[in-house]
Amino acid sequence: MSSIVEYIKFSLSSIKNNKIRFVLSMFNITLGVFLVTVIIIMAGSFKDKMYTEMKVSDEKVISIVQGRPESRASYYYSYPIFDNSHIDMIKKISSLKNVVGVKVWSPDSITAVNSKGQRKSVFTRIIGTKKLFLDNLGAIIEHGRIFKKGNEVVIGAKIAEIGSIQVGDKIEIEDSNRKYIFTVCGILKLQKPQMFSDTPDLINFMIAAPVDIDAFSNKKYGMISAKVNSINFLESTCKEIERILNSDNLIKSELKGWGLSVIAVSRMDVLKAINNWFRYIYFFILVVIIMVSLISVANITNTMITTVYERYQEIGIMKVVGASNLQIAAFYIFECAIIGILGTFIGLIPGILLSRLLVYIIKWNYITDNTLLFITCTVMGLISPLLAGYLASRKAVKLQLINALYKE
Repeated sequence: MSSIVEYIKFSLSSIKNNKIRFVLSMFNITLGVFLVTVIIIMAGSFKDKMYTEMKVSDEKVISIVQGRPESRASYYYSYPIFDNSHIDMIKKISSLKNVVGVKVWSPDSITAVNSKGQRKSVFTRIIGTKKLFLDNLGAIIEHGRIFKKGNEVVIGAKIAEIGSIQVGDKIEIEDSNRKYIFTVCGILKLQKPQMFSDTPDLINFMIAAPVDIDAFSNKKYGMISAKVNSINFLESTCKEIERILNSDNLIKSELKGWGLSVIAVSRMDVLKAINNWFRYIYFFILVVIIMVSLISVANITNTMITTVYERYQEIGIMKVVGASNLQIAAFYIFECAIIGILGTFIGLIPGILLSRLLVYIIKWNYITDNTLLFITCTVMGLISPLLAGYLASRKAVKLQLINALYKE
C-alpha cells in the first residue's frame, strides 16, 4: 500500500476519472510556464542584443563631457567649457593617448550642393576636431580621405545620402551673415544604429571640419576624447580625470548653477546602466512568477478539494483498510506532482519555440544557456501543484471515518 507504484496507480486512476479537472489544473501550470519562458528568453535576448551592440565601440575610449555622476549614461557635449589648458592637463596623464578636443558649431543654415547643382538643407552641427577623434570613434572613411585643408570637410553617410553628395561636392554654411564654402573630401562608412548609444548617429550625421579654421577660433571645446593604454587603467584614469577637471576654477565657474560636473564616460558606464535597468526587469519577472504561482496554487487547490468531497467514501474505505494519514496525503501530492511535471513540460516546449521564432523575426540573439530558465520553470511548475496537493491533502486527512463512510 505504501509503495510508490501504488501511489502512481492511484493518481493515474484519479486522473482518468477526472479528465476535465486534470486538464484544467494542468492548463494553469502550462500557461504559467509558457508565459515565464517567453518573458525570460526575450529579456535575456534583449540584454544580449544591447551588449553585442555596445561591444562595437572601443572599450578603451573615454569621453570627457558634462553630466551627472549618478546618471553617467546620459551626458552632454554641447556646453563649450574646455580650452587648450584642459587638454594639456589631460595629456599629462601617463595612462592616456589620443587626447583630442571637439568643438561644436551650430550655424544658421547648412546646405548640401551636389555636382548637378541640386541644393538640400541639412539639419546638423559642424564638428571641429582632428583625425584622432574619428579614430577614437571607430569611424572609417569609406570614400575619399581625411581633411588636409581648412576648406575641406568629412561627412557622414546619412548626410551624403540626404544631399546626394559625393566626394568633391560642396557644403555651404551661413552664420551671422557670413558664408563659408567647404569641399567634401571624405565620406564616412555607414554605422548601424544602436539602442543605447548615439555614436552611430553622431558618425552618420557628422560634418567634421579642421578645428583650427576661423569659424572655431573663438569657441571652446564641448568634449575631450581620449583612449587608455590598457583597460586595466580605465576606472582609475576616469577618476583621475574627473578629480583634475572638477577642481579647476574655470570649469567650476562655467558649470555653476547647472547641477552638472565633468564626467569621464566609457562603454563600461553604459553597460553598468544596462545592468541596473535589467535589475528592475528581473524584479518584474519575479513578481510575475509569484503571481502566476499563487493563481495556480489557488486554482489547483480548489479543484483538488472538490475531488476530496467527491471521494468521501473512497477515503473512508482507505482508512478502514489501514491507510495512514500520510499515505492518503501522498496520493494527492503524487497526483499534483504528475500535473506539475506534465504542465511544465508542455508549457516549456512551445514557450521556447515561440521565443526562438520571435527572436528570429526581430533579429535578436537567441541565448543558448537557459539554465536559469529551466530552474525557474521547473521550480514554479512543481512547487505550485505540490503546495496545492499538500493543502488539499490536509482536508482529506482531517476527514472523520464515520462521516466518510456514510456520506451521501
